[in-house]
Amino acid sequence: VYEAAQMFALRYGQGRLAEVEEAALNFTRRYPWIQPWRLPLLYSELGREEEARAELERQTSGDVGAFPRDALWIMRIVALSHACALAGDAGRARQLYDLLAPFADRNVSTIADQPCGPVAIRLGMLAATMQRWDDAERHFEAALALCRSMRAPTFIALTLFEHARMLRARAAPADRARVVEFLREAELICRERGINAVLERVVREQARVQQPVPAEYLFHLDGDFWTIAYEGAVFRMKDGKGLQYLARLLANPGVEVHALDLVAAAGGRPRDKSATTAAAQAAQQGLRVSRLAGIGAALDAAAKTAYRRRLEELEGEVEQARAFNDPERAATLEQELDALKRELAAAVGLGGRDRDVGSPSERARVNVTRSIRSSIARIEDNSPALARHLTEVVRTGTFCAYLPAPAGRPAWRL
Repeated sequence: VYEAAQMFALRYGQGRLAEVEEAALNFTRRYPWIQPWRLPLLYSELGREEEARAELERQTSGDVGAFPRDALWIMRIVALSHACALAGDAGRARQLYDLLAPFADRNVSTIADQPCGPVAIRLGMLAATMQRWDDAERHFEAALALCRSMRAPTFIALTLFEHARMLRARAAPADRARVVEFLREAELICRERGINAVLERVVREQARVQQPVPAEYLFHLDGDFWTIAYEGAVFRMKDGKGLQYLARLLANPGVEVHALDLVAAAGGRPRDKSATTAAAQAAQQGLRVSRLAGIGAALDAAAKTAYRRRLEELEGEVEQARAFNDPERAATLEQELDALKRELAAAVGLGGRDRDVGSPSERARVNVTRSIRSSIARIEDNSPALARHLTEVVRTGTFCAYLPAPAGRPAWRL
């Protein structure tokens, strides 16, 4: 019994269950009192839908909840989950999902220590069968993280494959690029490790997806993650305010958007434009409406004059140091010059207008600019080309804009 169990586990891990089919049939006939989990799993892994469906229907014709709760109970539910997903049986999927849900963060193994991977893979498969896409996404992401932490290539490949199948079935705008990405990684793992059964399914799934992936520009929020595609690079990023601001700008190329509007939209509400009307109505009743304001300009006229005078002096001193061939003094003066320019730029906006320190508009300008720059820096880790493009054509400030050249402007899908 132990030898048969270990051989089944070995071939399952290698994706070579076809080699132990006869042994599994003999084992089931010889030991009928042992929970019959091998055959539904074997038929499912080999892609034999009719036999998997027949085994599923035979074993679940009664009360699934009445299965003996022994050490092989969870293995039987897992095996039937594979058969259920292959058969596309949403009714039975609900029953099996509810039975497995309490064990979502566990790995499955038999009493003979046969490793069978995370329960979350099967929960994802069952959720996809019921078209509960958000639940399926959550389970597959959890399963993949666990499989990678265990360095379990068979189950990494299986998770990627099942996740790709779910995405292809959901067919959301951002899903196609991810399907291709997941299948490509699963294929590489299977070929490197000789996981033939999973490889065959991956190749069949790839044939259903049109190749090659067309060049596209994608910036799409799906749940808590953005899927971004640019010039062949496809990657995902955790949601953040900076990415939301960028998406709003990409959706409106050439249009200036006030920083307050970006902040309000990211918070899920429009900026209140009724304040002026309300103030007028209050004035008619003899009331005065105050507004949240800043503390005034950062620099008064005298301070700005002093700053500019010192800038002119420094520029003259830099030229003099260069003329006297004194690079060290020139470098020191240039550092002071740059620092003064930054201070002046922080206090004075475009056209020489004073910035109102502490005002809502100024706070929004600072926060939006910081968030956008931080997001572009994160994007650079995945796509230097996109980060370079955004740095060149996204203007930040009180009014922000995405200003690409009309010729060759990316057609973003959002």
